Amino acid sequence: MKKLRWATFALVFVAIGAIPSPAHAADQPVAVVATVDGRAVEGAGSNDPVKLWPMETTEVVLTVTNTSDRDLTIRRARLFGEAFDLTFVAYDAVIDVDLPAGATKEIEIPVEFIDLEKQATGLLPGGFSVYDDNREVVGEQRFVIDVRGSATSALGLFGIFTMVATAAGIVGIVVAVHRRTLGPNRVRRAVRFAFVGLGVGLTLVVGLAVFRVVAPSGTVWIPLTLLPTVAGAALGLVSPGALAIDDEDEDDDIEPEVLEAQEGELVGSGSADG
Repeated sequence: MKKLRWATFALVFVAIGAIPSPAHAADQPVAVVATVDGRAVEGAGSNDPVKLWPMETTEVVLTVTNTSDRDLTIRRARLFGEAFDLTFVAYDAVIDVDLPAGATKEIEIPVEFIDLEKQATGLLPGGFSVYDDNREVVGEQRFVIDVRGSATSALGLFGIFTMVATAAGIVGIVVAVHRRTLGPNRVRRAVRFAFVGLGVGLTLVVGLAVFRVVAPSGTVWIPLTLLPTVAGAALGLVSPGALAIDDEDEDDDIEPEVLEAQEGELVGSGSADG
């Protein structure tokens, strides 16, 4: 049992450590400086995001500089918005611009945000990426976007579903604790509580984004989901189990050494009676 508990917590931390880190612009051969409707996007954060409106045509200007010693071809540019390392907003434009080593070019791209209201709403970490002819990102500029979408967008529905599922999980746990019908296995209780804690964290993160408080960057959503998950697992371990536990479930929580000792005593007493 102890080994299984430690393994559960170890898996949580391994999963967090396995989250990929975003590529840094300094490692990319193309420097990108963007403006949206004449506004420079550099430094746009949660307090002053770049607003995107559905069904409007926005003038985007990308100034790209090849800082490498090799010639490049910029095939495609993308405007993106993401959360939880998932892309919710994406608009691509084919540009096909040759960019010799050391050269700087200005690219004007009109973007019409069709179906933007169905993709997301609220604050999102986003930016512009440019791709070479191998479909690899060779440069990007990141900033926070404010999507003026609908509550029934993909992100909005994700938040609603998470909130409903979490509320149902909390009600189920409260009822089970009150009736003392939680399972006798501590690890299973910990996993059940951990999933509810994860739901609480996800609901909080999406709520903060939708209500335009803070964008769900990695420094925000990782701790806000990790802490409730770990706290839920801890509560599950110490929560009261069922009042009536059958013999089979009792054996699950008894150490193997204790079971062997009990069996030895039974065998010894049987021999003495004979």
